[in-house]
Amino acid sequence: MLYKTRAISLNYIRYRDSSVIARFFTEEFGLQSFVVNGVRSSKSKISPALFQALNLVDLVQYHDGRKELNRLSEIRPARILSSIPLHPAKSAMAIFVAEYIGKVLRDNQENKPLFTSAYEWILGIDSMPSGFESSHIGFVWNSFSSLGISPESWTDVLQTSLRLDPEFQNIAEAYFESGADFRLLKVPAMIRQQILDALVRYAASQLEGMGEIRSLAVLRQVFS
Repeated sequence: MLYKTRAISLNYIRYRDSSVIARFFTEEFGLQSFVVNGVRSSKSKISPALFQALNLVDLVQYHDGRKELNRLSEIRPARILSSIPLHPAKSAMAIFVAEYIGKVLRDNQENKPLFTSAYEWILGIDSMPSGFESSHIGFVWNSFSSLGISPESWTDVLQTSLRLDPEFQNIAEAYFESGADFRLLKVPAMIRQQILDALVRYAASQLEGMGEIRSLAVLRQVFS
């Protein structure tokens, strides 16, 4: 059967001469992978840009939960992102968030709350001219409730994972406990990276088989 669903592009790899295997976080079926034939051909009507990290698309797909690879009937852009593909820092954050989503979920694992949160986060950061540097930290932090791994005490997570200056420790704890706007989390880039590392380590301790987030190294370079 054919199903329509909103989706967030996560990544793709080249497959054979002109095709790709593309991975999406879909609203209806969670993580899905598709073979898309001929997309790298000059005659293709599908733009390869649709498969870049965090592009928002609408899919018409065949679905069989027993298969690792499904087939696409149709793909089209849902929204055109104006700044994420062009801004180096936003692009690095997009690659990180896409990898994070792909690590914390399993194939065919539906999670509509996380999908909605990610969709809205993408639209939000794409429209922000400035003040977005801590937004990916907020996304990871807020994802814990959708993943069912919220700790009993946010303070405990930070204290066991970090050795921050007391001033920055207090700032971080206050934001996390209150659920404040992470665009207003004003800390040095090094502290921001340490906080993000701690949150990722916590997620990995709660989710079996999550593995390493390699794009953290890219963020360190971009925000250093």
